[in-house]
Amino acid sequence: MEENIDWFEVIQKLRELKAKLPYHFNIIDELGANENAHTRILIKFLKYKGEDESYPILKSFLKKISNHCSTASFQIEKPQIKYGEEYIDGLIEDKSYAVIIENKIHWAVDQDKQLERYIEKVQQHGNFIKNIYVVYLTSDGNKKVESYSLTGKAKQYLDMTEDDNGRFIPMNYRNDIFTWLRGEVLPNLKHKEEMLITGIKQYIDYLEGFLGLRKADKNINRVMKEELYNRLDIKEKEPISAQYSKLEKANNSLEELTRRINQIKQDIIKVEDSICNPFEEITRTYFSDLENDYRQVCINNNIKKGGDFFFVYYKEWGWQIHFEWWPLPVNKLITGKTCTLNLHIEDKLVPFQKYLLADEEYKQIVNAIGGTINNRDKVAVFQKQYIADKPFVDMTYDEKKVFLEKAYSEVSPMIPVIDRLLKVYNSKTNNGK
Repeated sequence: MEENIDWFEVIQKLRELKAKLPYHFNIIDELGANENAHTRILIKFLKYKGEDESYPILKSFLKKISNHCSTASFQIEKPQIKYGEEYIDGLIEDKSYAVIIENKIHWAVDQDKQLERYIEKVQQHGNFIKNIYVVYLTSDGNKKVESYSLTGKAKQYLDMTEDDNGRFIPMNYRNDIFTWLRGEVLPNLKHKEEMLITGIKQYIDYLEGFLGLRKADKNINRVMKEELYNRLDIKEKEPISAQYSKLEKANNSLEELTRRINQIKQDIIKVEDSICNPFEEITRTYFSDLENDYRQVCINNNIKKGGDFFFVYYKEWGWQIHFEWWPLPVNKLITGKTCTLNLHIEDKLVPFQKYLLADEEYKQIVNAIGGTINNRDKVAVFQKQYIADKPFVDMTYDEKKVFLEKAYSEVSPMIPVIDRLLKVYNSKTNNGK
């Protein structure tokens, strides 16, 4: 890598150039977006049903997949479109097919047997292997899937050969998602879908910036090209093959640097003593002490596995009713100071959700602690943000304990309300009423 350019100097110059651009505002630019955010946005678009419930955006997306895979055939009947379940970024399941979406737009590191495991999980849902597709999404197509993720077994599942990708579909944001949203999705939306249109326009604009496609970036691109050519000792009069070879060598170095940085980041977030262990220990102790150990406290610490949620519940409730910190990617615990605690009731218990939301005692508790009931999110029946003085990872153990227990003490009065209403709900359900 030392033979190539100092990437950090080049990036610093890029920032200086961007600072001179005319004022431009994009809310996603301001808030930022990691792989999880990009997947959530894509899934949200795909879930749009339209007036006739024909899922026009999903239909268009599946057609795009078919353009990459000649054997693909999709009929929209009763699609289930999910985000972040069973560690799979995005999943589309219908009666005759399943599409796994693995998002690597920010060059996230491939995990050991990752795609093999995902295919097997989706097969366990009742899908035939021959009907499972994998969409591997990158920023511009330069990132290639690692063989330890797309294993030989996974390739067999997807009918891949040396000459045919089978049902493995590499797609990217530059040539696929961006052009699809701008050229196919946006022009075909009805004008009265104002909020959806606004959201897609913002996202298209964000992708233009992220991919260096904004008109205002053209001058930057020209200057950066000159800078790179100079640092890499490339002459425009050189044969194209020689220019390309030098750029390819530099690109390989950058990929190596990116991999190394991501590996170091992964090593940092595996420091369980400072992140995951205290979170789990304090939570388990609080909820156990609260109920005097007479029932089992269950925890799903998805953060440990590289996910973005952590939830706790009592075994007799079942996992579908739980207090959850979400979204909570580990970078938020390392750099952020704000965490959101939710009370989630999953889809299968929507009837119980109605019991809870109609209960006066529950509503009084939520109002008393300044929480919100997010009726637009069908699973979140309580939300509140808790702001710390410093990132969680930098807190002492005692500071972490104070922060978590403050939040838990506010929501703990909900527990007897849930117990009371569950008895009524289960009684009626068991009696077939």
